[in-house]
Amino acid sequence: MSSPPIRVLVIDDDEEDAMIIADMLHDDPEASFVVEQCTLPQQYWPSVAAQQHDIYLVDYRLGPESGLELIRRAAREGITRPMILLTGQGGDGVDQLALKAGAADYLVKGHADFTQFARAIRYAIERGEYIGRLAASESQYRHLFERSPVPLLLLEPVGLKFVAVNDAAAQQLGFSKDELLEQSLPSLFAPGELERYLGLKDTWPRGYFEAGVWSFLRKNGSVMHADVVRHELDLEGMTGKLILARDVTDKVETQEKLREQSAALARAATHDRLTGLVQLETFEARFAAMVTEAVANETPLALYFIDLDRFHTVNETLGPAAGDSLLVTVAQRLREAFPPDSLFGRFAGDEFIVAVALDAATPEPEAFAGLARAVIAAPVETGDYSLYPSCSIGIAICPDHGDELSSLLRLAEAAMMRAKAYGRNRTQMFDARMGRELQDRLAIGARLRRAVQSDELDLHYQPFFDALTGRLAGFEALARWDSPELGMVSPGRFIPVAEQLGLILDIGRWVLNEACRQMRSWRDAGMPLLPVAVNVSAVQLQQEDFSPYVAALMRRYRLPEGAIEIEMTESALLVNPEQVVANLQALRHAGVRLSIDDFGTGFSSLSYLKQLAIAKLKIDRSFVIGLPENANDAAIANTIVTIAHQLGMTVTAEGVETSSQREFLCGLGCEYLQGYLLGRPLPADQAEQLMRQGGAPRSSLPTD
Repeated sequence: MSSPPIRVLVIDDDEEDAMIIADMLHDDPEASFVVEQCTLPQQYWPSVAAQQHDIYLVDYRLGPESGLELIRRAAREGITRPMILLTGQGGDGVDQLALKAGAADYLVKGHADFTQFARAIRYAIERGEYIGRLAASESQYRHLFERSPVPLLLLEPVGLKFVAVNDAAAQQLGFSKDELLEQSLPSLFAPGELERYLGLKDTWPRGYFEAGVWSFLRKNGSVMHADVVRHELDLEGMTGKLILARDVTDKVETQEKLREQSAALARAATHDRLTGLVQLETFEARFAAMVTEAVANETPLALYFIDLDRFHTVNETLGPAAGDSLLVTVAQRLREAFPPDSLFGRFAGDEFIVAVALDAATPEPEAFAGLARAVIAAPVETGDYSLYPSCSIGIAICPDHGDELSSLLRLAEAAMMRAKAYGRNRTQMFDARMGRELQDRLAIGARLRRAVQSDELDLHYQPFFDALTGRLAGFEALARWDSPELGMVSPGRFIPVAEQLGLILDIGRWVLNEACRQMRSWRDAGMPLLPVAVNVSAVQLQQEDFSPYVAALMRRYRLPEGAIEIEMTESALLVNPEQVVANLQALRHAGVRLSIDDFGTGFSSLSYLKQLAIAKLKIDRSFVIGLPENANDAAIANTIVTIAHQLGMTVTAEGVETSSQREFLCGLGCEYLQGYLLGRPLPADQAEQLMRQGGAPRSSLPTD
């Protein structure tokens, strides 16, 4: 199939020259030409503007208009069909002017045969078609660049200044395109990314490269995370960079949130939620590593057991929120008192533990404890109140006192308890005496559980007497423990251990049941039903089922009102007061008499005495022992009696051991007396014998 003829328009005011060119082209055996001629602008320009021909041969001289002007005009108007400039003679740089104006070629009439003409025309047409395709490709590329939904940014190779950006890039970064073209890539980097780029750029390969996720600043200051792909392009003889920046901000932020949540869960598993200090299990693992290092370095470790003094009062008076705030503050202050490489943990409640590696450069262990007590003692503002906390600290040393955390904690806690016993807000180093006491408590604790289950406990009954008549007025039930291994164990030894081990509730229930059972037994034996006082702990009073339990015992053993007297300390009223008050009111309505033991030694609350209709106050033996000689003891005893009588209560003085004490207390108006002068605690059968004898008190101090 033959190719279509090439349409040629000769624009020349010399008709003879045009005919010569037409004749030459007709002789070309390789191509077919259709040649037309125009001489006037009003004839040839419409044809040129409409691009009706494949090529235009333009004479250099066109009368008033130069052929160069026509070529320049065609270029300005976007004419893509090729033009060849014809001239009668060469020289004067016409060829350069022609090419610069946009001509495809330049031929000298009279010096070019038909072969040169034909070849020049074919080459010009082919070049024009190539340029047209290239222009179309560039147009298509620009269209794709502009309309791409992926942000595209073209950078110059040196300063990374933007030379072209598309709408998607401008939209996602929040700039106009003109604003972006005034900036460079480094100016959009989020903090830290420029340093990252400078450290990596020389390691990246040439050409196509997936650079990963980078962070950029939008115009409003927010961060856009983008997955970046880089292409290298030829840009006017230099290697430019085309950046494809796909927005992955939502994905990155979601992943970051997941990482944060995962980290938070991991931290929650190892750290205390409130204070941020490590939990015991994590503390133990890290402490073991500290011990290994200390053994290798032949240096000791100090373990501090820190307990806040009277923390429960804050919780009970100001509420748990105030207590939590105080714990957070204390945890922060502990970090100020100890070296930064110390191990900090929350043991339980208001108890903290700290492990410190000691060396020649560190102070004595007590120095850190003193600093800790000092920084903790600073006032803490919480709501409308200023708290003035203090703490008691016990210290154990590894390896002197052991290298296992469990044993060191036990020893440090024992030292802390000794510090509290000495008056609180103190530091105590563990020593051998405490070790013996701790072993004693451990021995007692190990056997006390079995004692409760094996009926090794017993009740003795100490009588109290009417101060005026001397007649037996009732008994106080006192727990005794005769251990097969330990012998007779005093309540002062086993009751604190029972409280620590959580056995006090079981023992308390046993005491109440045994006292009620014994009263029923005495009654069935024909004895007078004298009241029996039972001491109860603060823990018992906080139990919701305490008052129902006592009422059930009274029904079970058919005891009348007034048969049971409940004794409690003043401080027991301050712990969980709502539940305590509810229990005591229920007991009073059930016919149980209420008595305050050791009055004046704790936190006195006259409002509770009035609210709860307390029936009796007991003067503690510490105020009786100095009577009548000690003026302070005399004044305190007189004040207690006066308060009780003003509030309609009776008074029992305990610890009466001399006749002068008895006479003084009778003179004050005490209704009841109790003490070794009058009668020691007795087993149940001896107490029954005392009742059968009429309940006469002993008249002199015991000699044994």
